[in-house]
Amino acid sequence: MLHVSESATAVLFNRLVDASVPAGEGYRLVSTGNGYTLRPDQPAENDRVVSRMNHVVLMVEQGLDEQLNGVVLDLKDAETGRLTLRTQSEPES
Repeated sequence: MLHVSESATAVLFNRLVDASVPAGEGYRLVSTGNGYTLRPDQPAENDRVVSRMNHVVLMVEQGLDEQLNGVVLDLKDAETGRLTLRTQSEPES
């Protein structure tokens, strides 16, 4: 299962709130073939949903969530809000 750091959750939440995105919508992590991207979406039945303050923040489809076992979505650069995927054994940025 993908782990989402508190700092990454906070960045995503703030982006959604700043953009006035409704609480039932958030970012979906999707595989692009050569990496991953986040896109706006609503949760589907089999998604794992990460929420903050009753707001959907991140959705991950069950199969992708299993593939990303041992991976962390984390904040890479606090100034820019850039996120990264890293293995749990890598040190935090």
